[in-house]
Amino acid sequence: MNFFVAMKVTKELTAQRARNQLLTVALEIEQRSHRHVQKLLTAVSLLLQQLSTCLHERMVSDHGIV
Repeated sequence: MNFFVAMKVTKELTAQRARNQLLTVALEIEQRSHRHVQKLLTAVSLLLQQLSTCLHERMVSDHGIV
């Protein structure tokens, strides 16, 4: 392998590694974002469930509605 081919291969491998590192960081950020959204959705779901239970209890106690 001559010097110029070796330099070209080195350059390509370096670029490939940089792209891989960038994609890895982007994936980690995306995963963190998804975990945050999942936590928020779980909290909203729990809050809505609690509000629904409270509303149902008020309707039962105020109007005898089941």
